[in-house]
Amino acid sequence: MEEAEKNEVVQVDQLPSYNLEQITILDKSWKTIRGIHSVGFYFLMATCIFGFGLLALPTQLELFLFLLLFPVTLCLINIWLIHKQYQVEGYIIREKDIYFQQGFFWTKRMVIPFNRIQHASVHQGPLERSFKLSKLRIFTAGGQSSDLTIPGLQNEEALQIKAFISEQTAQSKAGQDGEL
Repeated sequence: MEEAEKNEVVQVDQLPSYNLEQITILDKSWKTIRGIHSVGFYFLMATCIFGFGLLALPTQLELFLFLLLFPVTLCLINIWLIHKQYQVEGYIIREKDIYFQQGFFWTKRMVIPFNRIQHASVHQGPLERSFKLSKLRIFTAGGQSSDLTIPGLQNEEALQIKAFISEQTAQSKAGQDGEL
């Protein structure tokens, strides 16, 4: 009869730690791109309100001005939030995994071990291309969308990380095949 598998208790002080001082903050141009997206969206919203106000509210100037201030206020809040988020968004690449965190109010932290990664890809939109930035998308098993997207990387940096992930993934899979 086989010996039962052990399931020992692991103390919290024995867990691996993340030195968040080593985090690589995203490129500063990423903050600019996000600001451009934000201003564009709220400009479109203000334009719609302006057009609606000219047609429907020509006699109610106070309401019209209040509705026009709404997207401006939201845009300023969003730009402040983009600045705050930029200060905490970043990644750490270690020997066996990649760590990514984002968010200011609601923080999301992800760790993906290289042996779980199926493939990685590098993408650019038109605005990103003009700033020479890319997004690195990492895919794990069982899904068609990326499990992790790291935006705001310099093109060369994104390609280097992708190559490193591909190399680590190949080594992990070769090690798993050797164990079978």
